[in-house]
Amino acid sequence: MPLVQEPAYPLINGNRHDWASILLEIAGLKKTAGMRALNYKHTLEYEHVMAGGSQPVGDTLGTYAAEGGFEMLMVDYQHLIQTLGNGYMAEHFNVLVKYSKKKGDPILVDELRGCRIKGEDRSHSQGNGALVVKVDLGVQLLLVNGVQAIPDMIGV
Repeated sequence: MPLVQEPAYPLINGNRHDWASILLEIAGLKKTAGMRALNYKHTLEYEHVMAGGSQPVGDTLGTYAAEGGFEMLMVDYQHLIQTLGNGYMAEHFNVLVKYSKKKGDPILVDELRGCRIKGEDRSHSQGNGALVVKVDLGVQLLLVNGVQAIPDMIGV
């Protein structure tokens, strides 16, 4: 995990990460060229422990959950599911999101591990745009630049 230092302000003659700085690998395939959108998040749903009064006496660790999705040009998505093969929605794969280095920026790498395709939306309509597929992912865990969201994560 590369250490990230606090950003300098103002950043003179430098750049910040943008869409063009993302390098993406899905199931080992470099898929940046066909990618139109990408999203992922994780949550930790915990509960306050109440005992003997109106104020919490602590918190539970909670239940961790991660999910994601992407929008990809249809022909690139077809190549991805051909690579995963028959039963592609039951196949597990990893996604690496690399934010490439530009002047003044560190290289960041987020990992989505244990991904499976939960759903795909092929809603097409007449127009000038390229055909795309929207995909929902189930994710077992997300490492944000190598940092775990909870202690002792399984699979890390």
